[in-house]
Parts: sequence; C-alpha cells; structure tokens
Amino acid sequence: MTQKKMDNYAIVTALLCDMCIAFFTEGRLERETPVWLLYFYMMTLGSAFMYLLMSLWFAMQASVVANCSSVRLLTQFVRLPVPTWKQIEDMRTYGSSYESLSTSNMLRVPLLQRSATVTPHDQSSAVGDQAEAGTSSSRPSIRSTIPTEQRDGAADPWMLESDGNA
Repeated sequence: MTQKKMDNYAIVTALLCDMCIAFFTEGRLERETPVWLLYFYMMTLGSAFMYLLMSLWFAMQASVVANCSSVRLLTQFVRLPVPTWKQIEDMRTYGSSYESLSTSNMLRVPLLQRSATVTPHDQSSAVGDQAEAGTSSSRPSIRSTIPTEQRDGAADPWMLESDGNA
C-alpha cells in the first residue's frame, strides 16, 4: 500500500466515525421501541465506532510506515552512484592535453574514428596508473596525459579541484 491510499482510507474512516457520532447524538429511536432493541442499537453503534476508530488509527500508522519505507528505499537501497574523487579526476580533461594532440586527432569525427595511438611515454605512465588502479584495460588514463605541474595542483590556485587526499 502507498501513503496516498492510506490517507484516503483515513479520510473515509473519519467520515464514517462522524456518522456514528451523529447516530449516537441525533439518531433517536421512537418512544415505543423495545428496550432490548435499544440496547442492541447502542451496542452495534458502539462496536462500529470502536472498529472505525481502530481502522483510523491503523490507517494513520500504515501511512507513516509507507512513508518511512519509501524514504528508506530511495535513500538506502536505490542509491544514486556518487563517484569518488579519483573517478572524477580520471574523467576530467585539461586544455593542455588537447593542445598536445596531433592535428589529425584534433579534427577527428567523434565516435566514428578511434583516437590516435598512445606515445611510448604516455604508455609507460598509463601502465603505472593502471597498476595503481588494479585494472587491465589497454586504454590509457587521461590523467597520464596531464603535465606533472598540473597534476600536482600548480594549475589549481584555489584548491577547488584537489583529488580529495588533502
């Protein structure tokens, strides 16, 4: 059940409780009514009111449980993937890495042509980065094409793009 359904049940039950109270106060029987029928009428109204009151209580409790379960599902079980600083750093590119590309790589059509081969210098640093990450992909890390002074934070004077190790 959802929270909205439980709220609808609570509204209907509250209206029925109101009708029971109206029958208690204004729903008088005629004076010639036998006593046993009057007792039966009052006992039936009293038990209906108690069941409706319990139903209202349970509907409110079920609404709270449905809301708590919804929040728990959304925050704990279906959690959005939050990348680590290392993953963000590996996905990021620098302007200087574009400037160091060959002209054919700068003018290539994305997704139709593969990027140029990695130079031996980039290959050796990419292998070192992969050994640290524990992956065996043949594609080099973008971080390996970044000059050392930019990787060390010299290009980030406000320290907004730190890798999270500080």
